[in-house]
This record gives sequence, C-alpha cells and structure tokens, in this order.
Amino acid sequence: MVFACAALTSAPAPADAALVFGNTVERSGEPSRRLAARLDAARRLHAAKQVRYVLVSGGLGKEGFDEADVMAQWLRVRGVPDSALIVDSQGVDTRATCINARRLLAARGAKSVNVVTQWFHVPRAQLAARRAGLDVRGAAWPHFCEPRDAYSFARELVGYPVYALRP
Repeated sequence: MVFACAALTSAPAPADAALVFGNTVERSGEPSRRLAARLDAARRLHAAKQVRYVLVSGGLGKEGFDEADVMAQWLRVRGVPDSALIVDSQGVDTRATCINARRLLAARGAKSVNVVTQWFHVPRAQLAARRAGLDVRGAAWPHFCEPRDAYSFARELVGYPVYALRP
C-alpha cells in the first residue's frame, strides 16, 4: 500500500545542491521505489533550477551495489548531466553523508543544500547537515509512503533526540 503523506519541515529553496541520501538498491540493480522517488524529487529540483548540483550519497548495500553509482546512473538516464552530479560512495549513514557532502561541495565552492530524503528522516538529516557545516536551505521529500514508514517514523521519534544530544 502506497499513499501520499506530508512533511513538517521547510520546503526547498534555491541552493547549491540537492543532497540525496541513499537507500535500498534492489537485487536487479535498480533503485527501490523509495529511492527512485527521492531521486525524482532531486531531479525536479535540478530541472526547476533550484539547485546547480545533485549530490548522491550511499554505500555498498547488502545487495552488492554501490548505492551512489546506481543513483547517479538513474539521474543520468533522466537527463541530469554529469556536470551536475556529485557522487559520494562513502555515505554509509546520515552523519557520514553530511560530512562528505561538506568536503565535496567545498571543492566546488558550494555550501548550501536542500536535503532530499523520506519525510520522517528530514529533521535528522537537516540537523546532521547543519552540524557538518552545511547551509541548509530546506528539504524535498517524495510523495511516497509505504507501511514500513510507520516503523521508520517511530524509530526517528527516538533517534532524533538521541542524535540531537550527541556531541
């Protein structure tokens, strides 16, 4: 069952980059529906000239695929040029993604981002990005939800305060 849902965070605003957090790649090598929805949200930001770059970040998934490479390929096929893509294959978690993004964007003279992830992950992703020194302008999230999001939302209700209290 898939249904539309809303997020309780700031809408996207003009920024240097869309920072897309990785997620599951199917055994076929294709992004999961959840990940494809994130990528489409970032693609739309780029097409609307809200961002110059799309930074995709992920690690090596249990299925054996580099999430970031799969994400970049998905975007290329849909018209995002290589000159706009930044690939981070070391984004193994939210914190690493944000730390890596700061370094990769700084190398291009960029610093501001819209985080792109699922609605329930946006607050923690924005917190991590700010802590990494990124200028967070807003967020984009796909209008995609699935039953497993109830678990993920509950996890974030506990995880966000724990994360916020970490030094």
